[in-house]
Amino acid sequence: MWEQATARATVTLASFKELTARPLVGPLLFLAGMYGLWNLMAGTNGFYLPFILRTVGGQGQALSVGLQALSFLLVGLGLVCVFMPFVDRTNQKRMFMVGAVLQIVALLLFALFPLGLAVAIGYVVLLGVGGGFSQQPFFQLWSGEMFPTHLRSTAQGLMFAIVRIGLGIWSFFVPAISKSGFHTLAWILTGFLVASALLGLFFAPSNAGKSLDELHPEEQRTGRFSRAPLREPAETS
Repeated sequence: MWEQATARATVTLASFKELTARPLVGPLLFLAGMYGLWNLMAGTNGFYLPFILRTVGGQGQALSVGLQALSFLLVGLGLVCVFMPFVDRTNQKRMFMVGAVLQIVALLLFALFPLGLAVAIGYVVLLGVGGGFSQQPFFQLWSGEMFPTHLRSTAQGLMFAIVRIGLGIWSFFVPAISKSGFHTLAWILTGFLVASALLGLFFAPSNAGKSLDELHPEEQRTGRFSRAPLREPAETS
């Protein structure tokens, strides 16, 4: 399947038109929205967490950077210990929501309580562990499953462009929002996570344990967003 599709796959204007037509526009909007909203939080966390811990939480430079490094380590542990062993053997939407809720709780710690060391540690642990089996890994998985082979790279590139440009624009406003109060920024980031989680709750596919033939049937298509289109590009000589 992969060799046949890649042999005739080319990135053209027709490829983008196909992505913006049914049935592929639904997965495109879902994944870009779910991952894009989450990435606004994740990008802010990556750019500004040590700065926030120093200026708002009163922590030293070494501890601030160390807590961020711990967060990345916990993401890796969540990925290896939860996502990789169980993603094809359990309800994917349930796993996604557990990870998303852990991250929402982490942001609520920042939104509701003064930023001390205990709150910072709780935030890092919850955000890191939940990040290992929520939006980021599921975006990587679903973006590979929800598009046919000949359009997959185009779809992923388009979504990454949308998400990264959105994060860049958002980053211009973060310092100004922070001046109005750290808790204001925390509530906005919590809102991004809630919106991302709701998109996953209502629109995430259920593809656990399915083969490529089941995900991309040639003659029949069932399911809302988890199936590839029936039409394949015509052979060219």
